[in-house]
Amino acid sequence: MARVAWVWIGILCLTFAQGPVSATSAGSSAPGQGSAHVAAKPEPRVVEGRVTIKLESRELTVGQYNKIPLDLHGYPVERITGDFGPTAEMEYPPDPDSGVLYLKRDSVGGTYVEVLPTRMGKFPLRLHFGFADGGLEAETVEVEVDRIRDDAPRRFILSDPMAVINFTKKAGTLHFALSPQPIKELLIPVAFYHGVHPAIPLYPIPGAIRDEIAVTVIPRKNQEPPVVYDLPTGEVKAVRLGQALIKVTLRGKSAYACIDVMQHADVWNERSNCNDFLPPDLSEPIDEPSQMAEPEHPASQ
Repeated sequence: MARVAWVWIGILCLTFAQGPVSATSAGSSAPGQGSAHVAAKPEPRVVEGRVTIKLESRELTVGQYNKIPLDLHGYPVERITGDFGPTAEMEYPPDPDSGVLYLKRDSVGGTYVEVLPTRMGKFPLRLHFGFADGGLEAETVEVEVDRIRDDAPRRFILSDPMAVINFTKKAGTLHFALSPQPIKELLIPVAFYHGVHPAIPLYPIPGAIRDEIAVTVIPRKNQEPPVVYDLPTGEVKAVRLGQALIKVTLRGKSAYACIDVMQHADVWNERSNCNDFLPPDLSEPIDEPSQMAEPEHPASQ
């Protein structure tokens, strides 16, 4: 069992030791008793072999609930929690949608839970089980979140996480100084879906979905593209002076960022935000991130 699983078991011992009391509440007395009777909770203890995770495929879809079949071998479960571990490519804050999971049954009597990944990449999916007899078990399975939803996002932007990891803000205009040492920035496509919080950065972009995302570098008229954009890594590299729009399209939704490559980055000119060759159908200003509405949370499970 992975070392991290034992750490979580120690935390779970504290959680389950403070579980619910008996049906007689602490504020009332049963007939003939001067105080409430509290049922003794079984002593928490580590067990093994009670749970089998039965995933047929370890490929999951980002931004939607994925079914995780379980075999509990007949042991009654009181509580299940779960989370995704960090990815090696980028350290994200803890997933706010991790936590308590609900045991469900399918039409043929099988048991399962559903998990909602909000990041791309390879992760350990960690599930923690608390049984009615006090037994605690932790199981971990490696999964790869490398699929995207079939529906179009309600909003789609390009974000620059180099300054601060805040994927709700658009990159706007990026200014590069042309240098013998290539200057690189990150532009990360970010999708917002109805009923899902938080925003979903599509990074790293796995090979399985690269054909589903289109990239176009649109230079100013009669100019060569001043930058090279590598979608899988999100890297933008300046190669010559000039200005260009980077356009990324997913499921019919397009996002834009303006790139201005100058001799010196502190030189500002009136065309620095590409405003004279923006597409006419642009629904949001490039340099003025719109105020986000209150986050939409998943419906109660």
